[in-house]
Amino acid sequence: MMQHYDIDGLVEYGAENVPGMLSVVNGQWRDLDKAVRKGRQTERKLQADLARQTAREGSEIHKKAGTVEALQAVQADLARLRADRKAAPKKVTIDSLPKDQRPTQLPPLNKMLTDTVKMIA
Repeated sequence: MMQHYDIDGLVEYGAENVPGMLSVVNGQWRDLDKAVRKGRQTERKLQADLARQTAREGSEIHKKAGTVEALQAVQADLARLRADRKAAPKKVTIDSLPKDQRPTQLPPLNKMLTDTVKMIA
């Protein structure tokens, strides 16, 4: 609802910069974390497919070779993503972010008025 109706923006058109020494989640770390979660999901899916093939077909390894190769590739990619995520700082200060990624906020007095009206409603 905030994206569509912008209730906070109705009070005033202006915005000010957030103080630069605040720590926020690093966008690069967040993207790497999403990629790791997606990789884990793919890994689990391939492991389930491999178990299903083993239960159905027995121990014929040549039929499962494609799934095993895909699983190994996903595991290698997942290890690389985890290393990249570990190397990236989880939190950064606002000053270290590029100008287009820095958050803004409504002026404090108008924000207090808006929050009061929202609580009453």
